[in-house]
Amino acid sequence: MIIDSDLFREVAGAIGTESCVAVIKMFHEQSPVLLAGAINPENDAEVRAQSLHALKGMAQQLGLSDLGHTCKIAENALILKDNIESEDRLLSAVGEALASAKEALNLEFDRLS
Repeated sequence: MIIDSDLFREVAGAIGTESCVAVIKMFHEQSPVLLAGAINPENDAEVRAQSLHALKGMAQQLGLSDLGHTCKIAENALILKDNIESEDRLLSAVGEALASAKEALNLEFDRLS
């Protein structure tokens, strides 16, 4: 499930449409920055894991289940220092999950409007 629609609607209802728009805008602005921090090979594993942790938190708050789960797996791999091939594959999966999450988030918001 890309997005937990019930959780998204609950959050949107609790914060209101205007705040929901602001949160979605912030997600669209910050998520690429966080992904860039996670995939930058010049960053050490701790910094990369912190970027994934922050992205995971944002995703979970918006009900973006797949993205949150994928970030968690990649974050754990960086913390445990699994092999580099595995990290590269997982980080690529995070990028794909992020793209899908953005589309699902936009569609879910459109349904609210």
